[in-house]
Amino acid sequence: MRIKVDNLTDFLILITLYKGSKHGYALMKEVGDMLGKRPSHGTIYRFLNELHKKGYLKISRKGARGMKVYTLTRKGRCMVEDLMGRMESLLLVALERKVNACVNCGCEIYSGGVFYKIDKRKLLFCCEHCAANYLKKQGSKS
Repeated sequence: MRIKVDNLTDFLILITLYKGSKHGYALMKEVGDMLGKRPSHGTIYRFLNELHKKGYLKISRKGARGMKVYTLTRKGRCMVEDLMGRMESLLLVALERKVNACVNCGCEIYSGGVFYKIDKRKLLFCCEHCAANYLKKQGSKS
């Protein structure tokens, strides 16, 4: 029995629960902080009930007021790990276009770096040290 996670709110609920047990209000606040707006009670509790019915979530009562605390079951944790693995693959494809390699050492540069214009070409280095090494090597080849 798989569960359909087709929106960011549901995904963030799962990620938040994966980090640890939460009562409804704390879950709603944390997900709201990540979204930049507070999700509705209906959205949160509809998804929590669906997770519980399918065996992905355990509900317990804690404290003097008997607040419901939501905890992923082992099955739920496995489902979230699978989902995160699939999301990781998608993110890697998206980020791959933005990754450059240092001309000197070949390390991956996600942001920043040092640009040098050499022989009318704009070359990217991870740091000043690599740029200097590259220039030194080029000088010894001439």
